[in-house]
Amino acid sequence: MSMTQPEQKKTQQRPRWLKATHPGFMFVAIVAIAALMELVLPFPLGTGPRSGWITFGAILFVSAGASAAWAAVTLRRAGTPIEPGSAAVKLVDSGPFAVSRNPMYLALSVGSFGFALCIGSRWLAAGAALLWLLLAVVVIPQEERQLLELFGRTYERYCSTVRRWF
Repeated sequence: MSMTQPEQKKTQQRPRWLKATHPGFMFVAIVAIAALMELVLPFPLGTGPRSGWITFGAILFVSAGASAAWAAVTLRRAGTPIEPGSAAVKLVDSGPFAVSRNPMYLALSVGSFGFALCIGSRWLAAGAALLWLLLAVVVIPQEERQLLELFGRTYERYCSTVRRWF
């Protein structure tokens, strides 16, 4: 397992306005809004046979869960925090982090979309797209700045060889 210690020790807290953009909070809020919209204004995915979509959604959902678990185990073994926004202790570039810089966020996005397909909800599918967008535009850039400050050129080299998503 390849890991790199920070070049400089900086303890950074998530800016106050970003606390509301915690990925877990965003996920719960989006699911709640999608569920409410589904109750108020149903907008199902198609009306014909859906078994293919359900199967595809289930495959995405289960694969995403397995990927997230693999990423969590990889981080735990490295001794670095899993909680989004926590200061990294080590730069982990093995396991799923050798393929994606954000395997847990990728799993959250793909799993949310898979679940939307399973239950046939366009609202939740739209919510999954919104979640991905918020992660890509708000959360990940902030975390990338923190990692660049902590690991410097080592993180730059990692970014040049491993894509943000896959």
